[in-house]
Amino acid sequence: MRLLFVPDAGEIYPPGFQTSVEPGPVAEPLCGAFRPGHFRGVATVVTKLFHIVQPDVAFFGQKDLQQCAVIRQLVRDLNLAVEVVTVPTVREPDGLAMSSRNSYLSSEEGERARCLSQGLFAAQEAYLAGERDSQRLVETARAQITEVDQLQYLQLVDAETLEAIPGRVERPAALCVAASVGTTRLIDSVLLISLPAGAADRAQRLFSEPIAQQDTVAADGLPVS
Repeated sequence: MRLLFVPDAGEIYPPGFQTSVEPGPVAEPLCGAFRPGHFRGVATVVTKLFHIVQPDVAFFGQKDLQQCAVIRQLVRDLNLAVEVVTVPTVREPDGLAMSSRNSYLSSEEGERARCLSQGLFAAQEAYLAGERDSQRLVETARAQITEVDQLQYLQLVDAETLEAIPGRVERPAALCVAASVGTTRLIDSVLLISLPAGAADRAQRLFSEPIAQQDTVAADGLPVS
């Protein structure tokens, strides 16, 4: 890292600040249903960030899949010259998605929180083994997610629009979860996508939104189409 941009709140929201970016329907399901106004704040501050920094490429983690969808939508709708790339979730050795909120978990709560990724992975394995019924996939995950204090949502959705997928899964999908362990709210997600062997690590590229016309190159130097 060569440069870090760390403005204070007064620089981003000076006195008299009144404008916000309304993200629309993509912000309504999942976390949006439980956190009204949250994604309006996300859309506004990210739009300001893009205008100030003017990056060529911006990277966002798959763990918060809805945030990625909101940002792709605003970049597309506002014709912002930035490529948004969704990168795989970084996980603890036990599978728990890394998050600053993990520091609030006690040792016992951290142990229990592992069931979130265990449930998602179980459903992902069932999908890769050929299961396509959305309800059975959700129930496969739910059967593992037994140690949380409150399950806020567990939904199988279209990976791009975040619309719920009833019945058979015949398009790229995501299984998303939000739950509380103790007083800590955690989120996670996995993609349900049929890919050739060895290509799973590039699944997130299917949902990148190239706005600026440029070649995209993977970490190994190979072009990604």
